[in-house]
Formats: sequence, structure tokens, C-alpha cells
Amino acid sequence: MYFSEDNTLEGTDLHNWVVTCCDAADNIGRTISPARGMVERVKRAGFVDVHHQVFKLPIGPWPKDKKLVSLCFSPPAPGFFTCTR
Repeated sequence: MYFSEDNTLEGTDLHNWVVTCCDAADNIGRTISPARGMVERVKRAGFVDVHHQVFKLPIGPWPKDKKLVSLCFSPPAPGFFTCTR
């Protein structure tokens, strides 16, 4: 799921598209957001010492945190994402 810490993504076409796709998948019993429920699925598979940690992965070329610039995904053209360094 895409989101922004300052809620600037809220209400944009990208946000609305992602929400619509996630809802549609949920309605047919599928998920396009595999991270949701991952801890429970891993535990059901038999893993016992499971830790959940969230990492920021910026989308766009200008994150404020300079450490995140090296992780940045920047779309060179609509529909294509590349990892830049």
C-alpha cells in the first residue's frame, strides 16, 4: 500500500487507484498487498521467533532524509519503476 507520512498522497489518483485495486482484490478473496497478514502466515507455516519490521521505501526522487535517497524508486515513465542510486 502506498502512503505518505504527511498525508499528501491522500485523495490523489494514485492513492485512489491503489485503494480501489486492494478493495477489488479483497472482494474476490485475493490480496495484492501480500505484506498484510504476512506475520500470521509465517507463524502458521511453523516459524516461531518472528519479528515484524517496517522499512521506508520512498517513491520519487526527492526524499527529505538523505539516507533514503539511495533506496529511492523513481518512475522514468508512467508504469515503469527503477531503483536508482
